Amino acid sequence: MKPTALAIAALSICAVLLAFSAPAHASTDYQGEGTLVVITNFAVADVEVNGEPYPAYSDDLQNRGMSLPARQTHQVIVEYGDSMRVYEIELNPGERRMLMVDLTGMDSSGEAPERPQRREARAQRRDEEEEQSDEEEDDDQGRLTVYSRPRGNIHLNGEDLDERTPETLDVDPGRHEVQIEFEDGEMSEVKTARVREGSRVQLFFREDD
Repeated sequence: MKPTALAIAALSICAVLLAFSAPAHASTDYQGEGTLVVITNFAVADVEVNGEPYPAYSDDLQNRGMSLPARQTHQVIVEYGDSMRVYEIELNPGERRMLMVDLTGMDSSGEAPERPQRREARAQRRDEEEEQSDEEEDDDQGRLTVYSRPRGNIHLNGEDLDERTPETLDVDPGRHEVQIEFEDGEMSEVKTARVREGSRVQLFFREDD
């Protein structure tokens, strides 16, 4: 009878330990990801999420959104002209959130808090891009902007360009195969971009878990 009583006592202790440990384990487990889809006029507005450019369109010209860790606060900044709006977003695991940004009413007297240093840097970057665009008017090229998470080297048509994401490339019109070599040496899938003269195509890569 004594061994049986000891076995029952041991099982009871194990059950109590499991009952207390299970919720704690669940609370510290991986929280998963959600998807944020920003909807606005990307032709005139600049959108950043946590300081990174929002990938407005994938290689098939679809706005597939941006995968973000769940149960964390993410900052979305939308700039239009001299105005800026800031949003704080928190996603649930598996959630697909649509953030529709109406630019109506945003003007030079925007209500959002201003960041002069960032705005000055952006204006300088735009001036440089305009100058570069003027110099290359006769080149009849298109632009290919490549983003990735994490960052990595860009391979274009099988050649390592020694350029890291995010980066905008001037390419000839036509089909181009793009691949990312991530920091850990892993290679992404190959995506095909169809670039037309004077157009701008954006690609976004994400390393598989």
